[in-house]
Amino acid sequence: MRLHFSDLWRWDGPIDRGPYAVLGLLLTTLKYNSDRLLLSTLDGNPWRWSLYWLPGDTFTRLMNHPGAGAICWALFLTSLPFLWAGVVLTLRRLRSAGRAP
Repeated sequence: MRLHFSDLWRWDGPIDRGPYAVLGLLLTTLKYNSDRLLLSTLDGNPWRWSLYWLPGDTFTRLMNHPGAGAICWALFLTSLPFLWAGVVLTLRRLRSAGRAP
């Protein structure tokens, strides 16, 4: 199994399930830690993995607080590369499985 950084950005070619899974786990770990660092730096509150699945007060506070616009924009902008990589990897994996053109 060979992983290449270009696998995250290229549309062309297939990708096997091993590299797809490894890259997905690496991206998830990187995204979680970047969110944790970003929110602890900008907001001062700790970030836990459960906040992705049980938003509760954190997202409600961010959406309703007038000074949280910068935090929301920072979270949005930092999510874009991960969104791109996830779409590209999934399309390539679907192509490998014969499910996409």
